[in-house]
Amino acid sequence: NLNVQVEKSFEIFLEQVLPSLAGSIDRRLSDGIWENFPLTSHLHHSGVNVRHLGTLRKLVKTDRSQSLLLVEMLARAAKNLLRFKIRERTRQLRVVLEEPYRRLTVNFLNLLFGNSSESTEFW
Repeated sequence: NLNVQVEKSFEIFLEQVLPSLAGSIDRRLSDGIWENFPLTSHLHHSGVNVRHLGTLRKLVKTDRSQSLLLVEMLARAAKNLLRFKIRERTRQLRVVLEEPYRRLTVNFLNLLFGNSSESTEFW
């Protein structure tokens, strides 16, 4: 039965592939150099989609690995939220001028990284 095969494959993925990848990430980051670690390439090379970052973060053992995965997840979430805001603004304005989108992007980055009450509320 196809459903049984899919369930078995996913079980192997969760019990073998992801834990193996987690160990690999922990080992690769143990040397202290993580700024240039090609995380998404490492995941894709292992056959793992980035949608599994949260599960993978639960499996890694080191703080450095957990931090790297969290940063990647936050960056992807911020990118998707910014893209949504740009699409929304495009529908509102119906123009292809750069300025409104530049302003929207700067305001969004200030919201993410700023120290205002709006930033605090956002987080």
